Amino acid sequence: MTVLVLAPDGPMLFECDEHAVAYLEPIDVQNGEYQAFDCDGKSRPLLVTTSTQQRPFGLRDLVIEAIRVGEPEVEGTRSHQASEAIAQYLSRVHGLAVETPSFAHLVDLLRKAEGFTR
Repeated sequence: MTVLVLAPDGPMLFECDEHAVAYLEPIDVQNGEYQAFDCDGKSRPLLVTTSTQQRPFGLRDLVIEAIRVGEPEVEGTRSHQASEAIAQYLSRVHGLAVETPSFAHLVDLLRKAEGFTR
């Protein structure tokens, strides 16, 4: 499932959850720097899980943090703020004038302008 992530420096589009979690940093997710959405504009929570692995010989335990992208919200909270942020970014960076299109259309424009984030 395609994931759109809003970051302080602009939107990022990932082909799937796995690409998004490989790119994002747990500390940034914990600090609330990102907002994630599906292609319909439904909010998707970004979650950080922590696990501990014991190490031998009295070494400190190894703490592993991993990011998970949650399922879209059932109610489908669409973010007008996210739509505006994407439209402003497309205008500022790519010179595209966008007049209140659907969220899915904005995502399609972003995909055509930049492709997927790797």
